[in-house]
Amino acid sequence: MSAASPSAPGPLFETAVVAGVGLIGGSVALGLRQRLLARRVIGLDASPEVLREAEALGVVDEVRAAPGEWLRGADLVVLAAPMRALAPLARELAPFLNPAALVTDVGSVKGGIAAEMERLGVRHFVAGHPMAGSERGGVTHARAALLENAVWVLTPTDHTPLTALSKARTLVEELGAAPVVMPPDAHDALVATIS
Repeated sequence: MSAASPSAPGPLFETAVVAGVGLIGGSVALGLRQRLLARRVIGLDASPEVLREAEALGVVDEVRAAPGEWLRGADLVVLAAPMRALAPLARELAPFLNPAALVTDVGSVKGGIAAEMERLGVRHFVAGHPMAGSERGGVTHARAALLENAVWVLTPTDHTPLTALSKARTLVEELGAAPVVMPPDAHDALVATIS
């Protein structure tokens, strides 16, 4: 048995938390696991049934039903709840976040969540929107391939640290998607036009 090459890169993250383990959140979690981008992937969801499915399907390494001090160990947090639940979820998680953690989301509207995260003092937040989906929802239909070759819009603000944006861009690329960077208001105007 040979030892790992000393030049082999390690995972991007030690502990990743995906808050909201549905179709997109589950696909992100699977991508993180299959591509070895995180040593440990934790699924956070209020639904015991979703958590049981996510664990049984191997989408995540472990599950949690509520935020708490355990979140301080995460260096990546992905908010993957439905749009109307994103801001309340952010408020619930904010007191427990590691200040150095990269925090991102997968919602389809960026201005509101970006402003909320700034208000909450979450410094390393980069709003994101993977342009991927399926007619079927839920963790049972999650697959890492859903994100491959998808356009993934990242919407930093004037206050987003360049290191956070760089790490978010790397994450998106490593998940197999194509990052596109634009301001939150430009993204929202574009999505509104398309819709």
